[in-house]
Amino acid sequence: MPAINFSNQFFEKIQSGAKTQTIRKVRTDGRPHCRVGDVISLYTGMRTKQCQLIALAKVKETRSVIISDGSIYSDGEIEDHLAFAQSDGFDSVAEFNKWFADHYGLPFHGVLIKWELKK
Repeated sequence: MPAINFSNQFFEKIQSGAKTQTIRKVRTDGRPHCRVGDVISLYTGMRTKQCQLIALAKVKETRSVIISDGSIYSDGEIEDHLAFAQSDGFDSVAEFNKWFADHYGLPFHGVLIKWELKK
């Protein structure tokens, strides 16, 4: 079962169902992080004594993503920036853009993983 680690800032938004997706860098070995239909474990604090399972989820969709200062492209289609940022656990487009610019630099090329929580 694939596992994905998150910073603690996303814990409550994942548990509540407000965060329904994550964006990850493409793996250097070319393997996918997960596939549609996989059950994934969502954690915070992996590889530490504070490791905690947030939730189990089923992967609904994966797509390629490009994030730039002004736009988000998912499989070549432009996304609604605010709705996309909110689904990723951010309150605003500015917060979303700043996080990606600070952590990865823009433009960012990655993989979108969308899920639904397992009950």
